Amino acid sequence: MKITIQDKEALSKVKLILEENLADTPSIKVLCKRSGLNADKLKKGFRLLYGQAPYQFHLSLRMDEAKRLLITTELSIREIAWTIGYEQVSGFCKAFRKLSGMTALKWKEKMMLISPCNDCEESFSPN
Repeated sequence: MKITIQDKEALSKVKLILEENLADTPSIKVLCKRSGLNADKLKKGFRLLYGQAPYQFHLSLRMDEAKRLLITTELSIREIAWTIGYEQVSGFCKAFRKLSGMTALKWKEKMMLISPCNDCEESFSPN
């Protein structure tokens, strides 16, 4: 598949739309309309350019944001799920476990145990 400069610009726009809309997953139809690409070119071109399908890319962004919120805030799992656009906490929990191999709480505990302290190279364990 050949990707033109115009296609790259349109796919870059799609990437930006996905990055700016973590809490709302735009449909392929909406992405096509906003980028001017047909569905086939959008899906295949996005995968070629960014290594993932648009939906998978968006899901990865959402989970990265969830991980950031888990370790930098005191938000509950429910609040994090809502923040990144999940209406049902169970859907968030299932997606998080599928992508990370563990629950969000287990992931947070693990990250807190291996995060280096500010003054040294040693790991710390919060009390």
